[in-house]
Amino acid sequence: MNNLRNTTAVANQSGAMEADTISKNGLVIKNKIEIPYKLKVFGIGILTVAAGAIFKSCQPEENLTPQQHDTEYGISRTDMSAVNSDNISKIKASADSSAVRYVYIVPQGNWNKRNISSLIEQGLKPAIAISPKVKGKNNFENVYVTEQDSLWLTINGWTVNQY
Repeated sequence: MNNLRNTTAVANQSGAMEADTISKNGLVIKNKIEIPYKLKVFGIGILTVAAGAIFKSCQPEENLTPQQHDTEYGISRTDMSAVNSDNISKIKASADSSAVRYVYIVPQGNWNKRNISSLIEQGLKPAIAISPKVKGKNNFENVYVTEQDSLWLTINGWTVNQY
């Protein structure tokens, strides 16, 4: 025969479970259940992992856009006109394309102590100004540049005289 009418359980501030059981005659019996610390930490960890898995699966799918690619335009010391008005228009067309992620201007070969200040002013600066997608890539090897030009080159993605 069961003399217990109603049982309620609550957690106190220390994390211990306290259960109040009311018997048929109206007496309240206090029961205290202590949960070990390791079990509490383990339980919280399991709940966190489970919640993370549930929320991860509820995220919307990413936009299904066509695969983007990078485009590179090479320049060499023998053909510094590679960044001329014709190529600037090609660079602009590439930068405007949604299929292109970045447009890189890539120096090629050894520059034999060549001063590239005119290349920077007449070719690279106008090309970089086209779009934030246009960036420098790789190293200007064995060139002569001023400190200002060197700083400008490194800010825009190139390295200078790195062997």
